[in-house]
Amino acid sequence: MKNPIKFRNAALCEYVAKGAGNKYTLVNVYSGDVIISSMPSDLMFGIYIELIVDFSIKTDIFMEILVEKTPIAKLPVDVSKVGNGKLINIVVQSMPMHVEKDVTLEVIAHAPGRQTTTILSKRLYRGDIPQHS
Repeated sequence: MKNPIKFRNAALCEYVAKGAGNKYTLVNVYSGDVIISSMPSDLMFGIYIELIVDFSIKTDIFMEILVEKTPIAKLPVDVSKVGNGKLINIVVQSMPMHVEKDVTLEVIAHAPGRQTTTILSKRLYRGDIPQHS
């Protein structure tokens, strides 16, 4: 079996901003699945991923954003200048998404000779949003 692509952290939020000292601010992070109060709905998503680079990957890694297993974006990630075992931050600051029905949003990574790795998977569904007092 092929080795998976390694990552340390992954988060879905509304927006990602780069700050000082190679730090990032994640705005309105979704800790679980995304509950939507009404559909159709227009949402904004940001994605933050910390990918662990190893020397056995000799080419670009490709990240794909899928909705119901259908690719909506493909992002090449150049790992050639990153040292073995080091982290590379992959950021999608903000992307709009129109949702008309319950779906699954996934982010996967693949590279030649490596196992396709699911980095992030969230259900987006219609439901009542819990109110906390």
